[in-house]
Amino acid sequence: MLVFAVAALTMMGVYVGISQIAESSRNLLQAMGDVRTVLEAMRNTANSNGLGRVTDTDWTQWADDYLTQRAEDNDQLPLLGNETITVNYTDEAADPLEVNVQVDWTERGRARSATIDTLMTQR
Repeated sequence: MLVFAVAALTMMGVYVGISQIAESSRNLLQAMGDVRTVLEAMRNTANSNGLGRVTDTDWTQWADDYLTQRAEDNDQLPLLGNETITVNYTDEAADPLEVNVQVDWTERGRARSATIDTLMTQR
């Protein structure tokens, strides 16, 4: 009986650990999806209105509005804990434009963050 109890507790510990890793992976995947949405909106603006219009737009506010709308839609994924997306440029006049998009969220009481740096030009 003791051997069974030890084995059961060990298996439960392994299950909890795997569940936490799976949750972290899902959250990172969702965060990267949100970053991709912002970058796609930026790309669409660059293609239709020029690269200068990309830097004229407050993409951090755009991302906040997007996350707020997504939270209101019942058919969308839930937001990550305290999720925020910020967009920065190295040089707003450069072509190609160097874009830095960072997403921050809270996961099990810990601050998490992911960043994508990319170059953007008008096609």
